[in-house]
Amino acid sequence: MKKLMDLEEFSECVRKGVKAGLPHELEKAKVNIKYEKNGRTQIQINRPCSNPIIRYTLTLDYREYLSGKCTPECVIANILNSRILYYVPED
Repeated sequence: MKKLMDLEEFSECVRKGVKAGLPHELEKAKVNIKYEKNGRTQIQINRPCSNPIIRYTLTLDYREYLSGKCTPECVIANILNSRILYYVPED
């Protein structure tokens, strides 16, 4: 049986996958993990354009991963396919 990742390993796996999967237009984006005191974990994508910070909470995804309903690759795909990531506000 494959060993499950802890929250930090899971978050780092997702962070690396998101960073690697960003399109050319967002290759300069910074992708970080934020651990909050309330136990919530977020991935933050700082886009190199206006309104730059996109936040995606990983806490529920991690619970689904632990229950076998979700994989890190599924979470990465969900983030990369999110419309908000590609939204460019009008000036």
